[in-house]
Order: sequence, then C-alpha cells, then structure tokens
Amino acid sequence: MRYDEVLTHIGEFGTYQRIQYILLAITSLTSAWHSMNMVFVGATPDHHCKIPDQYRTHYGNISETQLYNLSLPTELKDGNTRYKRCQMYHLINNTDDLYNRSEQACTNGWVYSKEKYQRTIVSDWNLVCGDIGLRSSASSIFFAGRLVGALMFGQLSDFVGRKLSFFIAVVLQCAIGTGAAFSPSLIIFYVLYFFQGVMQVGVYLSAYVLGSEILGPKFRTYWGVGNQYFYAIGQMLLALLGYLIRDWRYIEIAISAPLVLYLTYWWLVPESPRWLLVQDRTKEAKAIIRKTAKVNRVDVSEKILDSLTADTVDPSGKAHSVIDLFRNWKIISLSLLVWLGWLINALVYYGLGLNTRNLAGDPYLNFFFSGLVEIPGVAVVHLTIDRFGRKPVLCGFMLFGGLACICTSFIPTNLSWLATLLAMIGKFAITGSYAVIYLVATEVFPTCVRNVGCGMASMSARIGGILAPQIVLLGEYVRFLPFLIYGGLSIGAALLMLLLPETRGRPLPQTMEDMYNYSKRPTEEESKDGKDNIAFQMDNITDNALNAPILCKDTTQLNATKL
Repeated sequence: MRYDEVLTHIGEFGTYQRIQYILLAITSLTSAWHSMNMVFVGATPDHHCKIPDQYRTHYGNISETQLYNLSLPTELKDGNTRYKRCQMYHLINNTDDLYNRSEQACTNGWVYSKEKYQRTIVSDWNLVCGDIGLRSSASSIFFAGRLVGALMFGQLSDFVGRKLSFFIAVVLQCAIGTGAAFSPSLIIFYVLYFFQGVMQVGVYLSAYVLGSEILGPKFRTYWGVGNQYFYAIGQMLLALLGYLIRDWRYIEIAISAPLVLYLTYWWLVPESPRWLLVQDRTKEAKAIIRKTAKVNRVDVSEKILDSLTADTVDPSGKAHSVIDLFRNWKIISLSLLVWLGWLINALVYYGLGLNTRNLAGDPYLNFFFSGLVEIPGVAVVHLTIDRFGRKPVLCGFMLFGGLACICTSFIPTNLSWLATLLAMIGKFAITGSYAVIYLVATEVFPTCVRNVGCGMASMSARIGGILAPQIVLLGEYVRFLPFLIYGGLSIGAALLMLLLPETRGRPLPQTMEDMYNYSKRPTEEESKDGKDNIAFQMDNITDNALNAPILCKDTTQLNATKL
C-alpha cells in the first residue's frame, strides 16, 4: 500500500496535519523577511554634501542656512526644491560671480537625514553618487545566493532528508544573518549576504517540500496557496519591523535571531514519511504514521502498516534529463516560453517590491500595502483560473499589470498618490500572474522531465531576481524608466504567453510525445467526466511528480511561487 493510500485512511488533513501546516507555513513568513529586507536595509536616506571645515572658516560668522546656501547648489526634484545630493560649490573668492559659481563633487563625505531611516548600509558605507551601483549589487548578490541555494538544497534534502536539511539551513541562516549585522566592511557584508540568500532558500525549500509530502493529495493545493498568503503577511510584518527599528543592523538581527525558535521543530515536526520509505527506513515511517493516526483519533492496523511500500519509479528504467527538452523545436519553444514567463514575472515582482522605497509617500506604508495587495491577487486567481482557463488569466493579469506600470511612469509629480496606487495595482496583477505561470509549468512539462523543467523555470526566476535591482537602480537617473521597463516586459511577455497551450482540463502529460502533441490531447471533461478544477489538477500534479521516474522524483523542484 502506498503512503497516499494510507493517508486516506488515517486522515489527509486531520488535526496532526493541520498542526504541521501552521508550523511549516510560518517559515514562509520569515522567508519573506529575508527576501525583501533590502528595501529597508539598503534604503537611501535623503543626503547632501558635508560642508568642509575650511568653508566655515572662510565664510566667517554666518548662520547655518546662509552657510548651506553658499556651499550647496539646489535642484527641483518631484516638485520640491532640495540641495543637490552629489555636488557642492567651490569656495567663493572676491572676484567670483555669486550666481555663476562652478560645482564640484562632494569632497568631505555626506550628511544623511534620519527622518525616515536611522542607519542603512548606504549611510554606513556611503553608497551614493559614484558608488550608487554598489547598493543594488547587494540585492543581486542575495538573489545569486538564492540561485545557488536552490541547486544545493534541492540535492541535499534528497540526500540527508527534508528535516535535517531544514535544520542545517536554519542554524546557518540564523548565524549568518545575525553575523551580517556586525559586518565591519561592505565586502564582508556582501559575502555574508550571499550566503544569507543561499540559506533563505534552504529554509523555505526544505519546509515547503516537507509540508507537501505530509499532507494528503486532496489538500496539497491548500498548502501551496497557504504559503503564498503567509509570504504576503511576512512582507507586511517586515514593514512594521522596519518602521519600529529603522537601523539596518538591528533589522538584520530582528529577522535572523528569531529563527532559533525553529529549533523546537526538531521535536514538533517529523521527517517526511514518504522520504523515509524511499530510503527503506520503514520502521521510522510507521512510527510517524501511528502518531498521526493517534492525534487524528483514527485506528490504524498493523496489517495496513506492514503493507507500506515506497513510491515506485519508472518501470521502463529510462532516464530523462534537461537535454530532452532541446531535442525538438516545438518542445524547445514551449519550454522557452514557460521559462521566459517565470523570468519576467520574477523580475517585475521583485522589481516592484524593491522599488516601493522610491515611491512618493511613507516607504513603510508603501511596502505594507505592497504585501497586502498580494492576498487578493492570489485569491482572484484561484477564483477565476478554473472558470476562464490558465492562459486567459495569465495573459490578462500580465497585460493589466503591464498597463498599470506604464501608466505609472507617465503620472506627473503633483499626482504622486496616483502613481503609488497604480504601482500597487501592478504588484497585485503580477502576483496573480506569477501564481498562474507556476501552475502552467507543472501542467505543461511531462512527468518524465517535470522536475527538470520546473527546476529550470525556478532558475529563470532567480535570474529575474538578480536583474530586478539593476532596473530599480535606473530610477535614480530617470524616475519613470523602471516602471516603463516593467510594463513593457509584462505586456510583451503576455503576448508571447498566448502561444502557450491551454492546460485547463487536460490530463497531465506523461511522456515527451504527450508534450509534443499537447493541444491534441482530450480535456479532462472529455476523459474524466468533467473533473475540471484546480484541486483535481493540483492533486494529479503532485501525485505524478512524487511518483515520477527517478530523475523526476525529486520533489524539491516543485517550489512555491516565490521560492
């Protein structure tokens, strides 16, 4: 008897699984803290050149306001006059024209406002003016770490187990994140921040896979959805933490040190019984099943336990790899479309999230609402995706979000509230499309290469995350440019996504031939008497993925949307 069959007897989502659901979903909340903390850790406070002492001596006994006006040029920014951030005047001599003075770069450092941020990596290491690119590099380095982490922990969780890999990542994340708060230099911070990205994926990935393997087939959809809601709540809580703390070093400690509480999970969360069975550790799997049945108040006989078997592999013994996705032009184009969809969605999603600090208004409220709009975004998707189909919802959300971003770029500075509103609408839409493209990937790739295909999609998303901070940086030079790029990419990708086959109601492809002939395959309504709904689809997705051939058996590639 397979493990899923045992779950139908002892309860697929009983009291025991609900407890595990909450415990593991909380990890999505803290993962959001680490994914998006650069919004506050790397924020740029208002600043201007620090006036050298010789200027004070030269101009004599004058007021601070007069000294500033004689030393610093002004500029008009977003409808307001402010001192220039990177230029100062040369000293005035008796022959100088007061109204045509020459400017020079700051020679004595900068003065940073503490109105919104007490301290950030920007103010600590002067990542402004000529060094402004070093700030965005920190975010890109973090996402590069996530790329490495996805590859590393995907293998590690199969080798040592989901539970042990989770605790390895938790301990290292806690230590590295806390250590980053004490970084004496930018280089050391970069190194620690890279590994912070590696471990963030390790914690999230291990917990996600563990949760999906503990629940029964009919309830795994709710696991994926629940993670997205907890992720959004995590972003809202991060806004509150940033507002209350306002010092990047203490923020790093606040989001890292609490992970030590996850060590209690060693006694609260079990290893995946499915993984134990595959490893031929049947005795341990039986013990977990007995405990699950006891908490769920269900009796389980020894006869059922003795019949437990591991999930089977491909009886043909044929191995598949990513190369199979490049053997035929039709399959190549389909794969590239899916991967491009992931890349663009990730780029726009993280770009809009990181760019909230550059919007008009309070940066903490902006980021809070940026997380809040994700909740209805995911909810709308799950209310519409079965009624209208994957492709219309995906393209509709991407077009809608792209138009919102483009409109944002043309809003005049005196209507900054409208620009912020449109940016939030864009975030709402891209959250929805991100959820859909994830589902499309799991439904397009056949069982024999599903994990490989989804793994490549996940890597594409990480590349999008690496590029996102660099596009945000362009806003420092041309305010509307990032939104114009996000909007253009979203609309362009939406049009390309029209080339994807509609996967709603079609049985999951099992072979490469099925993928090649996808559009010719009968729908579930034709072959399954109308069982066309997202829960049915996701049940089959997970079942096939977990019971796939040996190279596809690695469920760690079935990542949640924002892994």
